[in-house]
Amino acid sequence: MNTGEKIYTQHADHTEWLSKLKFYTDEISILKGRLEEIASKNNQQNVLAQVEHFQNQLIVQKNNIDEISHTIKLLTGSIELVLSIILDLIDLLCNFIFCMHVVLFDGFLE
Repeated sequence: MNTGEKIYTQHADHTEWLSKLKFYTDEISILKGRLEEIASKNNQQNVLAQVEHFQNQLIVQKNNIDEISHTIKLLTGSIELVLSIILDLIDLLCNFIFCMHVVLFDGFLE
């Protein structure tokens, strides 16, 4: 696998991961709503304690998703920055090679 394929694969992975994390975030919102329904219909202490336990678990999971999403976005930004620098370097090298070609060609004409 060459570098271009690796970068494309990483980009595809990042896109897929972010999509899955968005799905999980949506699922957490749905589950929070269900827990609120359960809490509103039940006033038994043991039920409310379990609801609170699961709400805390959902908060932890949402925080984990946020951290992972942030890390993926940082990686994506780093890849984009590196690619931008590489493209700028390639452009500089092409200009240098062209200038050398012109100098050599002018030397042959003299």
